[in-house]
Amino acid sequence: MFNIEQIRAAEEKVKTGADFPQLAKDLKDLGVLRFDVY
Repeated sequence: MFNIEQIRAAEEKVKTGADFPQLAKDLKDLGVLRFDVY
């Protein structure tokens, strides 16, 4: 299971668009199946 602090920590590592694939991998490794933004 994951929590919001872990997601925010992963998001803080993103500085450019080139970092986005690593963010997706990190979120998947945390167990995130879906990430909706409204």
